[in-house]
Amino acid sequence: MKREEMLSAKQILIVENGSINRDMVSGVLQKDGVVVRYANNMDAALFALVKTNPFLIVVDMVLPKLNAHSFSDSLKNDINTNHIKIVAFAKQLFTLPIVKPFDGLISTEGKEEVLINGIISYLEN
Repeated sequence: MKREEMLSAKQILIVENGSINRDMVSGVLQKDGVVVRYANNMDAALFALVKTNPFLIVVDMVLPKLNAHSFSDSLKNDINTNHIKIVAFAKQLFTLPIVKPFDGLISTEGKEEVLINGIISYLEN
């Protein structure tokens, strides 16, 4: 199966406040048919979850006014959202193990290409 067929119409929600180049990330993913939505804080993310059912949530670990662990933990403990994959990203994650409530971690090294490839790998699995 081609990558475009695997990714087509999958929805993702990226929770971040401008630390990445949104146009670049969206452009690459949308070429493969991925529906990309953004939220810049927890309230906006929760509102977006009412309107959409993303396959994947990608959350910035260092977002001000958002405890990514608490946000993810609350979603994993809710019967309506516990099926959604949640992946955290940061410029540097060092060698932290993947811990609940996250399904994965992406260390972007400050490069959008690394984030895009990480997102694609979680969408394909």
